[in-house]
Amino acid sequence: MRDCDDENEVREYLLSAADDYVERRYGRLLTVPVRIQLEAARQRLAWAAGVHVEDRREGWRIEEVEWRFDQESAWEIGGLQITGTIDRIDRHTHTNARRVIDYKTSNKATTPDEAHLIFLKRTESSSDFREWLLFPGPEGRIMRWINLQLPLYVLALNRMSEEDTPITAGYFNLPRSVGETAITTWNGLNEELLAQALACAEAAVSEIRAEKFWPPAERPRFDDFRRLFFGNAEESVNEEFVRS
Repeated sequence: MRDCDDENEVREYLLSAADDYVERRYGRLLTVPVRIQLEAARQRLAWAAGVHVEDRREGWRIEEVEWRFDQESAWEIGGLQITGTIDRIDRHTHTNARRVIDYKTSNKATTPDEAHLIFLKRTESSSDFREWLLFPGPEGRIMRWINLQLPLYVLALNRMSEEDTPITAGYFNLPRSVGETAITTWNGLNEELLAQALACAEAAVSEIRAEKFWPPAERPRFDDFRRLFFGNAEESVNEEFVRS
C-alpha cells in the first residue's frame, strides 16, 4: 500500500483497518458513542486517502512508521536520556530527501511553526519568561519556544543516520474539516532554528536536573491536574511546604 496511487484502494484499506481495530478492541456490538467516534474516524481517513495519494504522486514514499529512538540509541542532552517515537519518515524517490511527519487529529488544523513558536506580544516583556525560551526572530521581534517536538525529531534522525540528505518536517493534519486535511511542511525549520531548539532543550534539561520547577505557568497548555486545585496552583499550594 505504500506505493499505491489509487485513491479508492487506499480509502478502502484505511476504512477496513479502522473497522478491524474497533472490532478487536470493542467487539461487534458497539455502543452509540463508539459508533459515533468510529464514523468520525472513518470520515477523516477517507479524506486522508486523497491527500496521501497526491503526496505519493509527488514523489514521497513512506519509509518508516513508529520509528523509535530509545535507550539503545544513547542520545543524551545535558546528561538526560532522550527517547521518542516518530510517527512516520518519508523519502522522496527523486531527490532522496527525507521528511519527518507527525499525525495531528485535533478538530482544527495547525501549522508546525504555529505549534512550536509564537511572537512575544507587545504587552509582554522578555523578563516574563525564562531567557532560554526566547530568541530574536524576523523583523527584530522576539520569538518564544512553546514546543520542541519536531526539531528534536529531526535532530534525532540526523544524529542516528549516516546520511547527509536534507530532512524536513511537518504535520499530517486530520481535522474536522475536509478543506484543512493536508500535509503541511515546516519550510522554515533550518539549521539555525534547529540549533536554537537544541540550545533551548539543553537549558530546559539543566533546570530540570537542578529541580527548578517554580513558579508554575499561569496557563499551561496541557494540565491533567487542574481539577485538583481551587483557583490556580500558586494560590492552592504552600510554596514553603513544597520547597521543604
